[in-house]
Amino acid sequence: MILVDFEKDSVIRQHFNDVDQNVLDFILEWKSKSDKITVFTSGSTGEPKSIELQKDYMKASVQMSIDAFLLDKNDVFVCNLSTESIAGKMMIVRAFELKAKLISISPSSNPIPDLHEFERLAGTTFDSFVFAFVPMQIKMSISSIANLRLLKRAKVILIGGASIPEDLEAQLIELHLPFKATYGMTETITHIAVRNLNDKEFTALPKVKLENSDRNTLKIAAPSTGFEWIETNDLVLLNETKDKFQILGRADNVINSGGVKIQLEKVESQLTQISGHTLFCFGLPDETLGTKLCCTYIESNDITLNREIFKGKMPNFEIPKMFYPLAEFKYTKSGKIDKLRTIDAYIEPQVSNK
Repeated sequence: MILVDFEKDSVIRQHFNDVDQNVLDFILEWKSKSDKITVFTSGSTGEPKSIELQKDYMKASVQMSIDAFLLDKNDVFVCNLSTESIAGKMMIVRAFELKAKLISISPSSNPIPDLHEFERLAGTTFDSFVFAFVPMQIKMSISSIANLRLLKRAKVILIGGASIPEDLEAQLIELHLPFKATYGMTETITHIAVRNLNDKEFTALPKVKLENSDRNTLKIAAPSTGFEWIETNDLVLLNETKDKFQILGRADNVINSGGVKIQLEKVESQLTQISGHTLFCFGLPDETLGTKLCCTYIESNDITLNREIFKGKMPNFEIPKMFYPLAEFKYTKSGKIDKLRTIDAYIEPQVSNK
């Protein structure tokens, strides 16, 4: 763990490790004369790929965040995400550009106890935290009273990287903390839109332009893209003034089963709402249907999922034909469920043996 004070150009080390060294290495890279930074996409929907981003565009992204969340040099930025991801890198860049303080904590499912430990070792407490979590992290971080006390010292708590499960979102709303769900990607240099947890629509940050493509996917032009248009794979409902949108799912997350197109995100949402399980859906080849809808979930002692549980509660064609209980999922370094690796590691062997 380290505390970097960019105003004083000082570093305080506590239990220094490789993660902290990666942070310091990236700071040197950011200070270098190169005008570009190489980053990798998350890999949650395919193989991670490298992208070169202009430092000027990254600085533009910082300004977007400053304007949206009223950030300033008195804030303390907490980096508990992998610095190999754009989200982790941008927490460092925001602190650097504001000459604020940065606390680096090793990425984990529950990073808040490490922040408690850092404050104890440093003999001080901090206020006005700026956090960025993936849903899995915030779920674990609200699990204790001590964690909640620390979260109450936050200026803003960003949640991104994946959609927030409905049951978790309901819990977060009850806490009345400064949560903001974010929308963005590596290509847009993190968030270009945010939403309050009681809203379904994301609102574009100032100067962000939105359009629908011919496929009804979202197109984005923003200061962080140099106002070049980027087409996403996200199917959205865009409002008339083109500053708000609701995500319907991904264009590449649709399967055709027996001639019926099924949007997997919609099915996942319904299954989760009914069962309360962590799960995701996918398609497998089928001689009759072409592709059959399947679901894998984290098994528990409470219940085994099957078709009967969902009959009468959702359309029959949206109920998976097969359910695969698993002890765990594979995750990307940025904390997203790695569907492809999970299927390859745990589902394919089961299918091949049948």
